[in-house]
Amino acid sequence: MFFFSENFIGDMPWVWDGTTDGGGQVPDGNYSFKATVISQGKTTNPVVNVLSTVTGVNQQADKTILLEVTGGKSVKLTDVQRVGT
Repeated sequence: MFFFSENFIGDMPWVWDGTTDGGGQVPDGNYSFKATVISQGKTTNPVVNVLSTVTGVNQQADKTILLEVTGGKSVKLTDVQRVGT
């Protein structure tokens, strides 16, 4: 778990080094995370968006456009919420 006590608004850079809290390396695989916010005594789970670098673009037979991103994943162009640097 990571705790941030500051009042933070906007993008928050976060990097995971692939290790456990004890420093051991975890096996390759798919991992997920969620954010929990406690504000004024109320707990919520905001939507989390992940930034990634596009490495390629493909169009499927059904005309769906897929963006290839770092890590070997593909994302539908219609799922992109923001493009920027």
